Amino acid sequence: MKIFFIAKSILFALVLFVSVHAQTFRQVTDYSYPAMSDMHFINATTGWFVASNGDVRKSTDGGSTWTKLPKPSITDFDTLKAVFFLDQNIGFVGKNGNKLFKTTDGGMNWSEITVNGGISPIVSIIFHDVNKGWILVSSSSAAKVLCTTDGGSTWNTDLNHTTGDLEDMSFFGENNGIIVGGGVGKIDIFYTSNGRTWNKAAAPTLPTGYTRTDIRGVYMVNANLAYAVGWGSLVGAQPSIHLKTIDGGATWQYLTQLDSNRTYDNLNAVYFKDENNGIAVGSSSRETIVVRTSDAGQNWLQVDIACGDALNTLNGFGNDLITSGGGGVIFSTSNFGDTWQLLTPIPNESVYSLAVIDDNLIYGAGFNSIFFKSTDGGNSWDCSFLRADGMSSNIQSICFVNSDIGYAAFSYGMAAKTTDGGATWKQIIPITTSSTTTFYSTFFLNQNYGFVVGKEASNVDVIYKTTDGGISWDKKTNLFATNLRAVTFKDVNNGIVVGEKLKAAFTTDGGSTWTPSVFNSLPPGTTTPTLFDVTFSSGNNAIAVGDKLILLSSDGGATWNYSPVTNLVEALNGVKFFNSDNGYAVGSRTSAPRSVGVYFTSDAGLTWSNQAALAVFDTMRALQDVSISASGHAWIGAGSSAIYTNSPLVGVNDKIETPLDFSLNQNYPNPFN
Repeated sequence: MKIFFIAKSILFALVLFVSVHAQTFRQVTDYSYPAMSDMHFINATTGWFVASNGDVRKSTDGGSTWTKLPKPSITDFDTLKAVFFLDQNIGFVGKNGNKLFKTTDGGMNWSEITVNGGISPIVSIIFHDVNKGWILVSSSSAAKVLCTTDGGSTWNTDLNHTTGDLEDMSFFGENNGIIVGGGVGKIDIFYTSNGRTWNKAAAPTLPTGYTRTDIRGVYMVNANLAYAVGWGSLVGAQPSIHLKTIDGGATWQYLTQLDSNRTYDNLNAVYFKDENNGIAVGSSSRETIVVRTSDAGQNWLQVDIACGDALNTLNGFGNDLITSGGGGVIFSTSNFGDTWQLLTPIPNESVYSLAVIDDNLIYGAGFNSIFFKSTDGGNSWDCSFLRADGMSSNIQSICFVNSDIGYAAFSYGMAAKTTDGGATWKQIIPITTSSTTTFYSTFFLNQNYGFVVGKEASNVDVIYKTTDGGISWDKKTNLFATNLRAVTFKDVNNGIVVGEKLKAAFTTDGGSTWTPSVFNSLPPGTTTPTLFDVTFSSGNNAIAVGDKLILLSSDGGATWNYSPVTNLVEALNGVKFFNSDNGYAVGSRTSAPRSVGVYFTSDAGLTWSNQAALAVFDTMRALQDVSISASGHAWIGAGSSAIYTNSPLVGVNDKIETPLDFSLNQNYPNPFN
């Protein structure tokens, strides 16, 4: 009877394993909105945006929901760059190729207008009434302002600027307007007091040290008062530019900020609700920036916003503001920036890293500090931006040791920790100003003992170790003259790091010393590929993956041999095992012909089969990481906010169900729209 019971148990486990891995993958997340080029609201509730895929969408509830309108042309899928509506019905959108489209029914139907004499693309549109309006067309080296007095039927060139780009314009009434732009080493500002004749303003005097002086946003408060904002950079410490005019744009003052108030970000848009109170938005590669003034621009103070993406547009109606930016992000505030609400269910970012706690709790993170969390097995998702002490750079890796305590590794050499399941984060390795410093991987055995690895500069590797949860760190640099991409440990003593230029090393004393690995065999023609990830499967057995490469070690990373894989053409970014024999390696080929790889092994990595069905996986979305639950279900992070899994829906007795009904879940946008 005992033998029968054991045999029955083994058979049951085998059947369970086969049933788990026979399940097909499905996509469980997708971005909500395409990349927005411009947004315009006519009041606090009604507005439109245009996007890079030719979309035009309308909101009547302050940006909370959006209705997709007919595209201006069924054969036109170029990026739409600008949008402006006079009222509920009359509006215009512009694009590359000197094409302007007009609607008189709120966007349900469009008529095409050819603008003669323009320069591609149309970047800004303003109409004073149904007849008089202006468009700004600009390339990187030249720009024009064209005016119509017959509702867009004919256009006259009022300004022909042949020595640089122009980026934004603002009008007060039909006669007073300002246009700003510039580029490397200069500022270009033009103004008009009759709506047709443009004069070049005297460039304001900026402090020495600016390598660029782009002016990117302008807002006219009245016929005389206007503010403009623009360039900022951490390189060479170039503060964000704030300008002010009190004579309609003829002369400008550079608003010097106190050292404590200075930001070093690109400011892309600005709005004032009255002469004294204004707000500006923008970004840098380390953070999203919102600054506010209450004293007519003399002091601009930073306002926190839980965002990691670039903010490019700003519409205001008193205290009600709405801003949009890269990744399809939309934020609103009803108290002039004191608090902000993310209106985009899932922004469009790459998912670089996943951490599966159990079949219910899944975390994901990635580009621009995007952060995902599901507590119901992927049926619904909360999506936000990870903000650690005001900073939101790219998240390269996350590691959760339980449902509450997690760690994240970032670009710009920052590491952060959460103790409340991702609700709040604190920096445990402070962010730097160096764009060449990146932490690519973090691994913690428990809440106290962990590692962070990456590069301190190009080909200068760095390894951080903590035994007290990030309070203090031991640091080692430049051991291998490479950029380390991943770290893993099987216990407090034995660990492995891998990186670029075919570098790997192992430790048997908890990272006090590291010994370079030996590669016994490699695929024919392989020289020094990058190794992107590494994991232990059992005991001293480990698997490393990289550019068209899977390597196996049976001695804790001391020596490696390659595992031959038929038709392996992808750069494999992630690998995970959930027992000694079974695991996944994922990655993509991003050059033509594009492909994705979801390689599964059931014999400890000796053989692999690709389970990436093209009906599910989009080859345009690079696969970045894989994590596996204790029950053996894989979760895969990819580009454009895609997460895939072969896990069944939680709470349905492990049966494969039909795809989720996306229309019934506000937190779960339909990826097939």
